[in-house]
Amino acid sequence: MVLTTPRLWRFIVQPMLVALGAFVSIAALVFWLVVPWVSQRVESVAGSLLGWATFGLSTLVFVLSSGFLFLLLVSFFSSTMWEKLSLEVELIATGNRVESKLPISTIIADNVARGLLAVMLTAISLCCGWILFGIPAILMAGYLGLHDYTAAAYLRRGLTFGDQRERVFKLHGWVGFLLLAGVLTLLPVVNVLMLPCLVAGGTLMVAESDV
Repeated sequence: MVLTTPRLWRFIVQPMLVALGAFVSIAALVFWLVVPWVSQRVESVAGSLLGWATFGLSTLVFVLSSGFLFLLLVSFFSSTMWEKLSLEVELIATGNRVESKLPISTIIADNVARGLLAVMLTAISLCCGWILFGIPAILMAGYLGLHDYTAAAYLRRGLTFGDQRERVFKLHGWVGFLLLAGVLTLLPVVNVLMLPCLVAGGTLMVAESDV
């Protein structure tokens, strides 16, 4: 729907640029400051060969963790940046406009709660998520994605993160969505490109549960 409906494209550009800009900025800082600093410290102690090896290892770690970093950014922006796209997708699919306005303080508190959960699961995933062929990492990323990609639709219904946590597991097709979101989120570049599609999918799941 997102890719074949031109009227939705204008609601994608700004959130995509914000998410991509934040991700690229962090990546630039890591490779400009952190990785060179670490490799230089190692090189000064153990020699140039280990310095280059450290550079390569640091780069690999960043690539493997980029999906979680992206998911962390999504958690902070999901409930607000994609509100218009979520609204238009639901309007096209159902003909209904569900738009409940919550106080700014409530939305901020909701974003903080999502962000704290994302930070915790990201830390766990980076430490041990890659055991068992990365299955735990996929499940944790999918769990966060299931909440983040349905966030805009739930907030428009006046339901914050605490209320949403009980409802997402009653949505039709949540298992498949969780697994798909988990896999796509951990793929660099693909996670950025598929973000609006996942938001649209999460919105449609919520809308269908209200029918």
